[in-house]
Amino acid sequence: MQSTPQFAIFSVGCCLFVGYLLSIPWSGPMVDVDGIANFRIPMPTQNETCAVRSSPNTSLQLAYVDCGVAFLISAFCLVYILSPKKGTRWPLEILWTASFLIFALEMVVFAVLVARVSVWFLSCTNAAKLEGSCPSTRYRQLRGDIGDREQCYFDARTLTVFSAENDQFSSCLDTSALASYNRRFARWDISAYYSAEALCHRGESSQNLAWCYYYGCDAVCNHDTYVLNMRWFLLDGLLLLTILATHLITFGSLYVVRDINVKGD
Repeated sequence: MQSTPQFAIFSVGCCLFVGYLLSIPWSGPMVDVDGIANFRIPMPTQNETCAVRSSPNTSLQLAYVDCGVAFLISAFCLVYILSPKKGTRWPLEILWTASFLIFALEMVVFAVLVARVSVWFLSCTNAAKLEGSCPSTRYRQLRGDIGDREQCYFDARTLTVFSAENDQFSSCLDTSALASYNRRFARWDISAYYSAEALCHRGESSQNLAWCYYYGCDAVCNHDTYVLNMRWFLLDGLLLLTILATHLITFGSLYVVRDINVKGD
């Protein structure tokens, strides 16, 4: 029964590992937003200027890292449970090495949590610059709250909502000008509009807005990725607590010698 705490930690680590595997998308816009097509975006067939790629999904990469950490913690607990306990004196070098590796895993998971919190509370809420801020963030801070997905269809520069405010100008424009005017509007609730090629085609001021979709910066316009990132954040927090418990319980039993009588010859 001495390995009961370690067995509990092993079970939690396995559950976290499976939770990451089930939540990580292996295809779709979270993996390759540039590979998603949408009939609303008429991409030019030959345009070397807009033949650009979006930035990689760092939120997904952080999930990969913590998924690997959860596997390592589960493997470590399994090795400890299967190893003999009575009469075994662990070399000091092994104890220090294992302790350093567990501490390194703690720092990795802590860095992942800090990265997610920094993006949500700094980048996602920053509307100071037109070039680097999420369109939905600028709309919320400069116009008002977004309560419906239909409000996610707006112009990122003027923050004009499509079919609600632009109709009053349509009668003043000819056919070509009207088509150019309507092309400025984007469905910010659709992943394809965040690709670098789509941003370049519409002439947006920034071609690096894919991270707004990756991190789910808006709970309405990016509802799916918002829920996914919240799930990863919860798993990251549980994983950090699991590693701390592993460090305290496992190494506490390794360093502290109990009920051993030393007899002289």
